[in-house]
Amino acid sequence: MKLLPRSTRSVIQLRFYIASLGLIFAVSASLIASDEATAEAIAQARANSPTGEAEMTSVKPTRDPATWIWNVPDPMPHVQHGVVYSQSMEREVGYNIFLPRGYDENPEARYPVVYFLHGVRGTEKTAANMVHLVMHELEAGHIDPVIWVYVNGGQFSAYIDWEDSYVRTETYIIEELIPAIDRRYRTVADRRGRAICGWSMGGAGSTRLAMKYPDLFCAVSSLAGAFRVMEEVNPDDSAFSWASEHADTIRDGVGLTFYCGEEDFLYEHNLALMEHLDSLKIPYTFHKVPDIGHDLRQLQLLIGHDFIRSLARYYHPASENP
Repeated sequence: MKLLPRSTRSVIQLRFYIASLGLIFAVSASLIASDEATAEAIAQARANSPTGEAEMTSVKPTRDPATWIWNVPDPMPHVQHGVVYSQSMEREVGYNIFLPRGYDENPEARYPVVYFLHGVRGTEKTAANMVHLVMHELEAGHIDPVIWVYVNGGQFSAYIDWEDSYVRTETYIIEELIPAIDRRYRTVADRRGRAICGWSMGGAGSTRLAMKYPDLFCAVSSLAGAFRVMEEVNPDDSAFSWASEHADTIRDGVGLTFYCGEEDFLYEHNLALMEHLDSLKIPYTFHKVPDIGHDLRQLQLLIGHDFIRSLARYYHPASENP
């Protein structure tokens, strides 16, 4: 039997794996919603986070990129919507951005930037409601003024460049979105003032990008990252492989923080990555959250504020002379 080229097999495996993750996410959400012990907490989280993952149930993209939504300009409180035209994908891609209080009144100040990557079926709207956590930490004085960018990375992209499709999410983020944000806004436009983070697919994607491009990011924080996805599909382009290749740079210059529920089906993914980092003597912080499955809202309730602070420990504070 004639085998397909490895690149083609990798894309097919990736699509099958991500489609499987999408099904598991839907089943997990259904089980969590029916759990009487957590119903009250989830109801409160939904009241505080009206967009959140609700978008996942109202928008039903498939693994076919033709069904993906790349620009969601819906008005949302506390964030502004913007668009970057992606030359690599030949389409407009949306983002939401939070600018801290005083941004307009201090025209000489420059601010650190955090990029948030959504999970499967997400868009720039999906997690932008998390801005209330950022605002709380700012108002409480727990963090310095900071810009947050909520990225649209394609709803099943895994934050990579697909070989047989127009999907070029990695190229878009690294070569198009980040330079556009640095041009349009007063950022600390180097790795000292740039961090990245994400949820599930985005947790794995942000970690892989931070480890692949440690010269661009000072820190990464992951919520329930699906780390084995890329390790199984392409071992040469995963968080595991890039951690090995860039161990010295990461060890000395990239802050790593991870969160995962102990009941999450991706918990073993996280343990595997921690074991690999231990073997490389790369320091990190891993928060194991008891009695929590794959549920972003519950994680927000329990560790959301610490998640925001975890990145602020590493990036350069806002300054007129960064």
